Amino acid sequence: MKTYPQKTAIFPGSFDAITLGHVRTIESMAKTFPHLIVGMGTNKSKSYIFSLAERELLARRALSHLKNVSVTSYSGMIVDYMVRNGLKFLVRGLRNVNDFTVALTQDDYGLSQNRLSSQITVLYSPSLEAFRRVSSSSVKNLIEHAGYAYNEAPLSTIHAVQARKMGQYFYGITGIDGGGKSWLCKQFVVLGKQRGIPVVHIELDRLFNGIIGHESEPLFQDIRKQIAETFGSRLKQPDGSINRQALGRILYESPHKRRVLNDLIHDTLLLRAKDMFMSQKGLFLLDGSMLAETNKLFLCHNNVLLVDATRETLKHNLSTFEGLTSEQIERRLKSPSTTLVKETMIREAQTAERYGTLHRFKACHGTSTDMVEQAFEDMLETVDLFGELRITAFLKQVQAYNPAEAYKEVVGFYNDNDRLQHNLFHIVSGLRPLKDSMRDLADPDATVLAWLLHDSAYNAQSQTNEEDSVEVMHNFVRKWGISPSLTDRSGPIILSSKHGVIPPETEDQRIMHDIDMLLFAQSRKDYIQTAQNMRREYGWATDESWRKGRREFLQWLDRTGIYITAPFQRKYDRQARSNIAWECKTLTKS
Repeated sequence: MKTYPQKTAIFPGSFDAITLGHVRTIESMAKTFPHLIVGMGTNKSKSYIFSLAERELLARRALSHLKNVSVTSYSGMIVDYMVRNGLKFLVRGLRNVNDFTVALTQDDYGLSQNRLSSQITVLYSPSLEAFRRVSSSSVKNLIEHAGYAYNEAPLSTIHAVQARKMGQYFYGITGIDGGGKSWLCKQFVVLGKQRGIPVVHIELDRLFNGIIGHESEPLFQDIRKQIAETFGSRLKQPDGSINRQALGRILYESPHKRRVLNDLIHDTLLLRAKDMFMSQKGLFLLDGSMLAETNKLFLCHNNVLLVDATRETLKHNLSTFEGLTSEQIERRLKSPSTTLVKETMIREAQTAERYGTLHRFKACHGTSTDMVEQAFEDMLETVDLFGELRITAFLKQVQAYNPAEAYKEVVGFYNDNDRLQHNLFHIVSGLRPLKDSMRDLADPDATVLAWLLHDSAYNAQSQTNEEDSVEVMHNFVRKWGISPSLTDRSGPIILSSKHGVIPPETEDQRIMHDIDMLLFAQSRKDYIQTAQNMRREYGWATDESWRKGRREFLQWLDRTGIYITAPFQRKYDRQARSNIAWECKTLTKS
């Protein structure tokens, strides 16, 4: 059992999922207490859209800046958990009178159940006015109706809710004009079709041109009128459209005027963009040269591909595809919105929001197919949080008769509350290494299916998890009309993941083994959390038996070899051994 500092408080809730209202209350309470626990309650009668492991991860991401805040979960009554762990302070956030009435009734009832709770103090913290209408339910409802929730929830939460509830994934593609971002987007659309992944290319610059051009809605007509009034009536052409070239010259000379235009058109452009993904599922490429400069990075949760090109390629593209003269090209190349400026703005946004990933792509004459495919895989790894795009595509490939529903069943295998490590995140983490190993696999389909279902049956006290997972796989294949021959080939691969019992014999089994072992090669911060999650999965074991059994397994692993294949040994062995040495030392100290 973990020992907490004396003045530790707990802030309980379901956090399905965490909002900015939660975050602001936790930030306030973290200044009051030396240690604050965010406690995830589990209620079997309540329906959650995120598993317990997912809720914990989303909370950790949103609270990563608070070093004295930890995240855990509990079952049963919060009072019982506090008494068992010696906690004296219970903190609750209140948005309104109804929250106070519910909390007061709940706490009066809870504290009356246990005389040992007499030393518990309850503190109620009123929410800031800006967040008094914000709740997990309101955020999910807003996103479900294509609303923008960036003022109500962390970007990590919005990303997860859009993925889980809407099946929508957004990725920003930006860069200087002529760098090849639109060409790259078209290549991604083609790759998506080949993989069975729906990819939609949204050209924000084209949407802008439509708004200032000939879009006939009254809203757009009014915007064109405001632009003419703000920047000069000479911009308005006889047909009512705005002269794009003349407006561009004005904006090029003045950063202030660019900001004025952005403020003027910001909400209208967001409304127009919404038309492109309303009621659709898939991966949406937000292609815009000014994504960062116009404060629209939140649309893609700060997940961005910054496209650049060699100087010669830029000159060729601007001359060939945009018809610019040499003088115009030189002016364009000296634009204040250089690649470096864009990168700086993107990184600043990611730092401020504590979320997002930046990838780079440099186009040149003869850009290889491998480079494009690598960028495509980087994108999928970044946005496809729960593996929906890639797993559904695979299920289409093996001709499951309803891939979308089959994917949901795969998710269901890994959603139990006691799966804090052997969960969906573990499965998703192996999808990229599997893709990178495809050329070395003799039977890719069988290996991928084995990976998806190798932990589908899991009980920390069972000795037959792998055999039970094979049985789950047989039933899954029959249910969804997948070729039975695939199970005959996948079964031995699953059984070979029984570490220390059945040694991997084929190259596919060895690769599967090495991917399963990648958890040992995480960064030290992530590995510490993994080690804690493993201990919690074995919560039934005494501390002594856990330390002894875990240390013996780690020492055996270090002695016999963590990775089998040469590529994994070269890339991951050193970090894995370092983590194992750290954990063994920690177990010995304990």
